[in-house]
Order: sequence, then C-alpha cells, then structure tokens
Amino acid sequence: TLVTAALRFGYRDLSLLNAMGWGALVGGVLQLGVQLPFVFRHLGRFRPSLDRNAPGVREAIRNLAPVVGARGFENLSSLVRDLTLAGLLASGAVTVLGFVQTLYVLPISLFGLSIGAAELPELSRERKAETEVLAARIADALGQVQFWVVPTVVGYVVLGETVIRLVYFGGEFGADAVAVTAIVLGVFSVGLLASASSRLLSNAFFALRDTRTPATVAVYRILISLAIGALLMFPLDRRQIGALHLGAAGLAAGAAVAAWFEYVVLRRALRRHVGRHGPGAGEGVRVWFSAIVAAVLAGFVAPLLGDLHVKLAATGTLAAYGVAYLALTRALGLRRALPARPA
Repeated sequence: TLVTAALRFGYRDLSLLNAMGWGALVGGVLQLGVQLPFVFRHLGRFRPSLDRNAPGVREAIRNLAPVVGARGFENLSSLVRDLTLAGLLASGAVTVLGFVQTLYVLPISLFGLSIGAAELPELSRERKAETEVLAARIADALGQVQFWVVPTVVGYVVLGETVIRLVYFGGEFGADAVAVTAIVLGVFSVGLLASASSRLLSNAFFALRDTRTPATVAVYRILISLAIGALLMFPLDRRQIGALHLGAAGLAAGAAVAAWFEYVVLRRALRRHVGRHGPGAGEGVRVWFSAIVAAVLAGFVAPLLGDLHVKLAATGTLAAYGVAYLALTRALGLRRALPARPA
C-alpha cells in the first residue's frame, strides 16, 4: 500500500516513505489497543495459546490461503490497473485514479466491509440453522448495504463535481481536473453497490466454510476488469477536457462491469446454499427513488448557494442531499442503522 501511494503521488523521498510506514504501524497498534478493553471486559479471564490442535485452528489455517489470496489478487489488480495500465495513458491518468480511489473505497470500507464483518460471526454461528434463517439474515445485511451505498452511488454520479470540489478543489486542482475526476468517479460508481455487496456475500461463503467460490470468482473479476479496461482506455484517452484526457474512465468502466459480474455470480452460487436471499425489489425501488429525488432537490439548492465559497457551497449542497434522502426514506417506511444489529 505504501509503495502504491508513493508511486501514485510521485513520492520519491525514502524518509517520507519511512514516516508513512511508522504512521501505519502506530495506527494499527492504536486500532488494536482501543478494542482490547472491550474484549477483556466481555471475555473475562482467558489464556492465549498457540496450540494448533485447539478446535477450529486447523480449519482456519487451511482456509487462510484462499481468503488472503483472493484479497491479495484484488490488490494486485488495483496495482496493475492504476499504475501499469494507467501509466500507458496520457499524463494525469494515474493521479486522477488515485484521487478517485480514495472516494470509491470509502463507502466500501464504511458500509460493505463493516456490515460484512459484523455479520460474519453471526452467520458462522447459524450456519447449521435452517436455510430460511440464514437467507433472512443475509437479506437484512444486503438491505443495510443497499440503504447506505445507493445514496453514495447517486451522489457520486449526479453530484460528483460537488463532491470533488469539496474534497480536492483548490491550488492547481482547477475546473478541468474537477470535471475529469468527477467523470471517472461516476463511471467507477456504477459498480459501487455491487462491489460493496460482494464483500458481504464473500463473508457469507466464509461463514458457510466455502472459501473456494469467492476466491475463484475474484480471480475472474480481476481478469474481466483488466481486459475491459485495457480495451476501452485508449479510445477514451483520445477524448479530453482541457489538458486532461479521459482514458482513466475506460479502466473505471472495466472495474464496474467486473464488480457486477462478481456480484451476480456470487448471488447465484449462494442461492444454491440458502435459497432466495435478496432484500426485496420493493425496498430497492424505495431506496433508489429516495436517492434520486433527493439528488434532484439538492440540484435546486446548489444555485442558491452560488455566492458562498466553493467548499461551503458544496458542503451545503451535499448536506441538503443527505437530509432529503433520510427524510424521504423515513417517510417511505425505511429505517436502517449502523452498525448492523447485534444478534
């Protein structure tokens, strides 16, 4: 991760890389340390052990390779796409992808990974229960992801320039950079819901002691992403806004198509284990309707804030969008909370 960041943003100073490494280490230690008081309080007295014959240890070791391998291949794919392939495009493509990836990964981490992590132990405990119980739990978790990620998708697609202005605008990051970055973010976002939901579906397979399926599908996803991205990036690179080219949008399109491939295949494979497990079309319609209407309302608010500073206007527009979305979903009878409910 550190090397990718260094290459992506042009860092060549080893002392800076060293500082980033120490920062990552300290952050990891703090993340662990803040959880220990809660763990000790709930577990009481316990004795750490390295005994490989303890229940579940051998199975965990056996499943480690496909689980880590799938995530490792995914990171390798991102490295190849963002550095190797993007490096073949016009100047600026690597930097644009770097800016976009930060925003793209944020909702996946906040919603897809967090909800998936919360559900994994519960699904593991209930893996021998009736399939209807598992299907209901997976459906509820998918509904959670949908509720929070859909407004992010709509916001990135419809209000993408507003998001970019809020986060990045200023200095050398001008209007052309905002426009190109917003386009690439919008294309990436087409696959955002699928990508976030697939994290949860993979954890469902892990809970069912099937690590091979998500690992295999992840490899195909990577190949599809790279193939489609390589096919589209050069034709799109011939188009430009100002001095910046749109080749990165081709790589984003490949990632979006591959994300939906992974999602569809995982859903079909999981159906063989637990039966129907979707959150329901009615709920999906209400969520998408609320997000789209909220975005339209935010579009009317934006001109009213035109006299404010760019970042203040963007903040006001996005705040109006969020409030409108929550109000509409509440009016339509949809209420979700994070983190996922405890068992």
